[in-house]
Amino acid sequence: MTLDDVAQHAGVHAATVSRAISRPEMVNAGTLDLVRSAIDELGYVPNVAARQLAGGRTSRLAIIVPDVANPFFGELVQAAQRRASDDDELVLLADTDQRPAREIDAVRSFAGDVDGIVVCASVAPVASLRDAAGSTPLVSVNRRVRTVPSVLLDQAAVIDLGVDHLRSLGHEQIAFVRGPAAYWSTEVRTRRAEALGVPTLAAPAPTYEGGREAFEAVRDSGVTGVLAFNDLLAFGIMAAADEAGVSIPAELSVVGSDDVAIAEMVRPALTTVSGRMSDLGTTAVDVLLRYVVHGEVPRSSDIELAPELVVRASTATVRPRGAFAGRARVRDGIRSLPGEVVRPSRTTSKRGAPAGSEE
Repeated sequence: MTLDDVAQHAGVHAATVSRAISRPEMVNAGTLDLVRSAIDELGYVPNVAARQLAGGRTSRLAIIVPDVANPFFGELVQAAQRRASDDDELVLLADTDQRPAREIDAVRSFAGDVDGIVVCASVAPVASLRDAAGSTPLVSVNRRVRTVPSVLLDQAAVIDLGVDHLRSLGHEQIAFVRGPAAYWSTEVRTRRAEALGVPTLAAPAPTYEGGREAFEAVRDSGVTGVLAFNDLLAFGIMAAADEAGVSIPAELSVVGSDDVAIAEMVRPALTTVSGRMSDLGTTAVDVLLRYVVHGEVPRSSDIELAPELVVRASTATVRPRGAFAGRARVRDGIRSLPGEVVRPSRTTSKRGAPAGSEE
């Protein structure tokens, strides 16, 4: 079934059918109804390759993530997909397993076959990504790149919120369990933690198992409060603590980062800093579509979103070690509804200088 068949069936010119498909706002309502009825009756499917040759559009976007099993990226991709569907764009997905070479290969494979690419938490050299993309537009999520539009969470504020919260509960001995060294977000958060006098501890991976392994270092450090790079690490730390007989939060307060859905399902429910996943995904696609569809030149400045602290049951007022209050009491205090939301304050912690751009 061809476009000419649709035009003949609807009693209009083929150019009108093409315009009704690509620019329906330019066709009057009566004619548009005729064309759409003909398309439905004949089962016509537009030829994507032909549309690309005619107008340079493929109606496809690509999103590249380092770990699709991480709920953070799953929620981000879902939000991006919902936004893309509003403009009739299909979203293609690639998982790179945090490997720079796979990231570059994915960009190269998508380039030319999609309208644009969103690269999340990339670790490959920026020049290599640009070369692989060619003329295909790129948008970076959670990595500041001077020559590519970037949509970022304020990473320093993530540390500010977590440290301020723990210190408000009386915790003086606090540690930050950092993420992968290759992540831009790890670099910014580590720098901020050190500026606030908070030591950092390594985890083998930003995963549940990585958190379980990191618990030994947390326990040996003697801290009473810990910030985890993401919720998965926090879950692992909490599980290992439970197995070791260390009560959360009576003996160790834990703060995560991301606020994935399961954060309020675990027991005790996790205090965490929202990663604004849905907003990151939606905004990244917005930027890409403005660039691709409407021809807007992306602004050189980054779009930075402010995180929020969600207080639940995994943090409590500091107590001397050994002053175990009993897990039943902790369980009694768990709330089933989302906890209190706290936005970043610039009065409780002095922020360091903004992180520099990458080239």
